Amino acid sequence: MSGRRWLVGVLGAVAILTASAGLSEARTWYLEKDGSGDFTVIQEAVDAAASGDTLRIGPGRWYEHWVIMTGQVVYTLISGKALTFIGAGPTTTIIGHETPPFSGSTTDFAFIPDGDCSTTTFADIGFDMPGIFGNAIANLGNRIEIQNCRFTRLARGVFTEGIGGGFVRNCEFLNVNYNNGGQGIAAYTPARDLLIEDCTFTNCSTAFRADWGGCQDITVQNCVMTGGRTGVGFISGASGTVRNCSITGQNQWGIILNQFGLVVIEDSIISVEAIDQYTTALGIWNASNGSLVMHRNVFESAARVRVIVKSCV
Repeated sequence: MSGRRWLVGVLGAVAILTASAGLSEARTWYLEKDGSGDFTVIQEAVDAAASGDTLRIGPGRWYEHWVIMTGQVVYTLISGKALTFIGAGPTTTIIGHETPPFSGSTTDFAFIPDGDCSTTTFADIGFDMPGIFGNAIANLGNRIEIQNCRFTRLARGVFTEGIGGGFVRNCEFLNVNYNNGGQGIAAYTPARDLLIEDCTFTNCSTAFRADWGGCQDITVQNCVMTGGRTGVGFISGASGTVRNCSITGQNQWGIILNQFGLVVIEDSIISVEAIDQYTTALGIWNASNGSLVMHRNVFESAARVRVIVKSCV
């Protein structure tokens, strides 16, 4: 019996060693502008990296590579890999041209086309490019985790259709205001299970917008939204929660709900800056199929109207 047990133990150890040999440990790649790291171009590091790897991006402004995909300009294509991007700080590591070299095309700094629910992580990075229509991060299906990043002078900071959910945490969105139509964060169907917390939005045309009925379980909490046209919008069946937020100084809508699903607003201050009599802290339109729950909020407007409700049954 002891011989059999010894043989079984040996075979088990061999099986474990064989399986371990097939697994590669996650690697960290270093990018430095002066060539002292592994790469000087982000896309080259992405192409070399394996799923699970980390790319640490050093100081400087990064814009060395872009490709054109059916009229869309992409700085970094992240496909089929779960990668982590870490900068040296949101005002130190900056992705994007100071002066755009092209116009007329949608531009994405980080484009994630897959829908396999792997996780792409961004931390301590600044995204900046004035005068260009596009997204700093465009996610078409995966889970995204974004923290301590800064988004400035863009048409849209984060665009997600990710069924894998994720979070945007402790980020700053500043002057995301392309032709009065910029969005700090935009979630489109089938985005779900997305948490936005501890973020600041300053002079963004729209701080956050969720669109279409596939957008479910979106939570915006502990955020400060100042200026711009609109603080938060839930449109065309989208559902979610706004909790403990300060939404002030908007010149059109504090919160706009139009053909929405289930929306909960609680413990928030919504105070708009009137430019005419129709500037409204809370606007509710076409709400026949929507459900709105509100607790312990303050709505203020210098205009005559603080809350407007239209087309409800």
